[in-house]
This record gives sequence, structure tokens and C-alpha cells, in this order.
Amino acid sequence: MNRIRLAVVGGAAALSFSLMAGIAPAGVSTEQLFAEDFEGVTLGANVDEEVAGDAVWTADAPAGWTVSSDMPTNGVTEWLGWTFADAAWWAEAAGDQERTMFTDPGKGGFGIGVVAVADPDEYDDLNSALDGGPFDSTLSSPAIDVSLTAEGTAMLTFDSSWRPEDTQSATISVAYDGGAAMEVLRFDPNGNDAIVVRPLDGTSEDLGNLDLINNAMSVGLGNPAGASTAVVSFRMHDATNDWWWAIDNVRVTGDLSDVAVDAKGKAATHWATLKR
Repeated sequence: MNRIRLAVVGGAAALSFSLMAGIAPAGVSTEQLFAEDFEGVTLGANVDEEVAGDAVWTADAPAGWTVSSDMPTNGVTEWLGWTFADAAWWAEAAGDQERTMFTDPGKGGFGIGVVAVADPDEYDDLNSALDGGPFDSTLSSPAIDVSLTAEGTAMLTFDSSWRPEDTQSATISVAYDGGAAMEVLRFDPNGNDAIVVRPLDGTSEDLGNLDLINNAMSVGLGNPAGASTAVVSFRMHDATNDWWWAIDNVRVTGDLSDVAVDAKGKAATHWATLKR
């Protein structure tokens, strides 16, 4: 599959100002606002999984991230809601089942090192835990500063491995300035196929069963004018003994807002910000 890449231009070198007539025209560049590859978490030893390892998984999210779950708690410890695991160990512990399409660089996999995992298939292997209710867990980012981002230009990109089955569903939403969450992408169940719905665009695609196991996704976040912060949430829900969703290399980018700078020093705060 082709990987989607964003060209990110940042820093003062990307901005040029002309002081002719006393006013510098606005400079616009695409900036990386946030990045997370999950490599900063501290991994510990296996608990219920039989494949042994001293540093293979953790339930502790990276700094600023939160995990909230509403589901049975008696399944395989390593997969209780969103957790973070060494990608190769996860695939081995789960018996592969196409996970290496995401975790093996030799197969072109994008999920290398530590990945965030929501795996109801593995979780249900102990006590048939999800007979007591569906897997439902949400992973939320820290508050991301979008205060200088032009309206409608914030973009989420991430590497994703989604294998659907039965009723398994997932959504990505964004909340601005502590307000209500707005859905920006949804994986809908359709038998064993994956239907990707982009509510902001009003579009949807049926991508089949395996076409989303190793993908670089790009999703518009629809940031409104004047927004200061954004929290992005990844929710896996309505899953029983189904398959999985794993993500890696989360990025948020956006175009800097147009800013006019007076040559006599007005709007100094914006000038300093743009030159950071």
C-alpha cells in the first residue's frame, strides 16, 4: 500500500517577511503541532500471555495521554483496554493472524517499536471475558495547542492496523477547548469488511477485510476559528471476540494563521511566536 506523507515545513526559515511600506505580509507554513510514537513508555514483563519478556507491554499511557474503559475486567491483563506493547511481541503473543503485516518492517509494516493496541481478540482469551459485555476503551491525547492554526487546516495523521469482525467498531473524535467531542472518522462494521466514514467530508468507503491492516491514515480535524486547544480521542467499542485496532506515529499538523506584523513593533507577540 502507498503510504501517505505530509510535507511539514517549520521554523523561522520557512517564514519570510517584507518590511516595505511598514507592514510585513502574512507568512503561512504548515507546522507540526504534536507528535507521539509511544516509544517513551516504560515496558514491563508479561503477565497472562505465555510469550515471556521482561520489557514487552504496559498499561501506563505516555505523559498527558489518558485511557478510559467501560468493559469487563477479567480478561487477559495485557489487553485490558488500550495498552502499549512492543509490536513484534504483540504479534508473536497473539499468534500473528496477519498482525505482522503491521509490525514487521520486512513486510512493509508501519507499526515498529512500541504501538498502542486495542485487541479484544486477545483480551477475550481468558475467561471469555467479553461474554460479560463488549470491549469499550478510549485513548485520548493531551491538549494540543492549535491557537495559531488557521481555521480548518488541522490534520491528524497516524499509522493504523484495523482488522474488523462482527460488531467491532471504532471512532476518532476531537474536542476543542473542553467542549463536546466531534466525530471525524469512524470504522463501521459490515460483516467482516471495513467501512470508513469521514463525517466532516460526508464520504464513506467500503475497503474490504484486510485493506486497513497496514495503513497511513489522514483525517481532517475541522478546527474552528479561535480554538485554543484540541484533544483527539481514539475509541474502540462494541467488540466481542473479534479482531483488533493498533496505532502508531500520531501527528497533528496545521497551517499557521495569517498574521500581519507592523514594522514599528506592533503585534510583537505574534512576531515572536512566528520566529520561534
